[in-house]
Amino acid sequence: MPSSSTATGSSPRKTETTIRRLAEKVFWIAAALVLGYYTELPNALLEYGYGWPIYVSMLCLTGIGGIFAYLTFYLPYFTLDRTRINLSNWEREAPRSIQTATVLGLTLTVCVNVWLWPAFGILTPVILFVEFLGFICLLAMF
Repeated sequence: MPSSSTATGSSPRKTETTIRRLAEKVFWIAAALVLGYYTELPNALLEYGYGWPIYVSMLCLTGIGGIFAYLTFYLPYFTLDRTRINLSNWEREAPRSIQTATVLGLTLTVCVNVWLWPAFGILTPVILFVEFLGFICLLAMF
């Protein structure tokens, strides 16, 4: 008689891996929320939100969002001939998009660190790393 795990089509190893990944995502999201609450991150963002770092950060974030929207929505659905393009050849359609997004992301990271350094000092990169991982894990859950 087959075991219940093979009857449903999933192996115990696959179930363990799925549960472990979900637990890691929940851990990083909870860590980001707790750290943001106890460090009063929203207040620090508002209190120190002036000067060139905030403007460059918003410009980089807009650029990254534009590249994401272009690759995700425009290329597959709004081409000139109204046919869906082959996404395996997206490098031909947008050859420098990943490099540009990487440079914008690094610039964004440096600017946000400069922006929040007066609030958290040497702990700023650690705090922002945990917040970034929490955000990425939140996006990965959907």
